[in-house]
Amino acid sequence: KSAGSGQAGERVILSSEIRRAEGELANISLVPLRDRTDVTVLLAGLGMGYLLAALLQHRHVQRVDVVEHNPAIIEWNRTHLSTLHASPPLADERVRVYPSGLAKYLRDVRYGVMPEPKLETEGYFLALLDVDDGPGALSRPQNEDLYSDDGLMDFEEVLRPGGVLCIWSSQREPALLERLKARFQNIAEIATPVDVPGHPGLDYVYRCRRRPNPSKNPTRAQA
Repeated sequence: KSAGSGQAGERVILSSEIRRAEGELANISLVPLRDRTDVTVLLAGLGMGYLLAALLQHRHVQRVDVVEHNPAIIEWNRTHLSTLHASPPLADERVRVYPSGLAKYLRDVRYGVMPEPKLETEGYFLALLDVDDGPGALSRPQNEDLYSDDGLMDFEEVLRPGGVLCIWSSQREPALLERLKARFQNIAEIATPVDVPGHPGLDYVYRCRRRPNPSKNPTRAQA
């Protein structure tokens, strides 16, 4: 029996027994920012809190803003799911949770109406998208727009120059890879091994960076 689980119809959407390499995903996402001590993270999707907990293991992560559209998932993480972790991730002072649809939140940040406290920098150092099993296996049909050209532009706009975008998927996504190449730089498709019943054995992380802004000052620091 799972320590915690959630189900939509016939589909299990949360289970503590069906785990993937959240620690590896956090490591892959943060590698390009390893020399910084002030990393701010936008985590799209709370799930059972495992990825959030993995991010918080990195002391150079100073802030994690979690966007989760489902109030029940937030409440579960504050209550009985908190026992899955040595330290409840939502109790960490670096974490803020926003009960919002992701598309709305991204646009609020773009237009400067995000909730207080606002970021001290001109965008997040890292945006990590973990709300689906990838664009080819959506948890909600409306999430399709997140992976479109317009959706990727929204992510680009909430990142600081040089900031990192990571998208997790349970299968290869060639079309997504091509869209990323058109807008970002330092594109990487990284296969990670998993041990999940009925799964072919590999997940994929799509990692890229926002291009530097054109600047008259060539010494301006990037992420």
